Amino acid sequence: MSKFLTAERIVSTALGLLLRETTLPRMVWRDAGGEFAGAKNDTISLRLPAYAPANTRAMRSGTTRDRDTLTERKVDVTLDTNVYKDIRISDEELSLDIGDFGGQVLNPVMLGIVQRLETELASEMTGATYAKTISFNTASDDAWKKLILPARTALNKAHVPMADRYLAVGAAIEEAMLGTDLFVKANESGGTDALTEAIIGRKAGFTIVSCPALPPLEAYAFHKTAYVMSQRAPIVPAGAPWGESRSFQGFALRVVRVLDSDKIEDILATDAWVGTNVVRDAGYFDANGVFVPSEGELGASVTLQTSAAADDIIDAAGHGFVLGDEVVFTALTGGAGLTTNRVYYVIAANLATDTFQVSATPGGSAVDFSTNITAGTVRKNGTELLVRAVKIAGS
Repeated sequence: MSKFLTAERIVSTALGLLLRETTLPRMVWRDAGGEFAGAKNDTISLRLPAYAPANTRAMRSGTTRDRDTLTERKVDVTLDTNVYKDIRISDEELSLDIGDFGGQVLNPVMLGIVQRLETELASEMTGATYAKTISFNTASDDAWKKLILPARTALNKAHVPMADRYLAVGAAIEEAMLGTDLFVKANESGGTDALTEAIIGRKAGFTIVSCPALPPLEAYAFHKTAYVMSQRAPIVPAGAPWGESRSFQGFALRVVRVLDSDKIEDILATDAWVGTNVVRDAGYFDANGVFVPSEGELGASVTLQTSAAADDIIDAAGHGFVLGDEVVFTALTGGAGLTTNRVYYVIAANLATDTFQVSATPGGSAVDFSTNITAGTVRKNGTELLVRAVKIAGS
């Protein structure tokens, strides 16, 4: 490697390439902050702002003002993957063959890193459990009415900010979209980087992006804070004669040059530590399907026992609920007439140590469920739900 190709110049160029060539990682909450050094299990906790709605009272009423508390929650991100690419550069290549280090060496290396980062984030997205999933038939459904508008409505009901919304689509869903006159082709976008070239349109507040890393029949409508990707560059080992670690705009990279003494050839090693996660919010859905964030601490998960539909009494040993508690069923087998992740209110009827009933409104009549409950769980004050993103399952 030429003496003019310093470690600083190479890592700076590499980070620029990384930023230019990535698609999915540029659409998410990237390197959201915090320091991994010394963190237990290579994990940091990113703080989510507390949800604090204001209260109201009538003017001149003299009524007592409510005193609330702020409950901050966190997202854990673990650096669990070392993304790397090591290449050998022989004497012959170094002396005779490599005329353009950037084009012949750095570009292929960075494209390999980019593909790995895309795969890591896509795996996080596809493996998550979503509060809302939309079905979409690529052969017959109207993309505007059956995909884009329902996705927008779901995010609106979750109070997701209008800015920074994306719709990342797999190949088959992209094909179905581009088959309509709603969208322009990617080559008409006029950009030069990977994200710009992948954009196939902007509709209903979404920047719609082609993402080959996603399964062909899947798509995800999301706000950028729905997913987090954090990176850190390892330090350069003391024994390495040449190297640099650096971060730029949420990306991090280490480049090290070492000598393989057996073959007397250089090895260019590039790598970064990477961690991903989804961002879940604590809360529940009301009767209109609107997400309501929880202000207080969430209760522990309580296991349901077999409960007969004949009397609408729910059996749960030592549940600990009191009159007026807001509860959410997080899982249900049977219990037709009850809905998971929706808020219900504990009522006085049949409220005992091991039994309770719920109403759809505070102090209302008991919900009539028409089939026996054979299994399930319930929590006080809500549960953690992924509402900043919506999954589209194609067929």
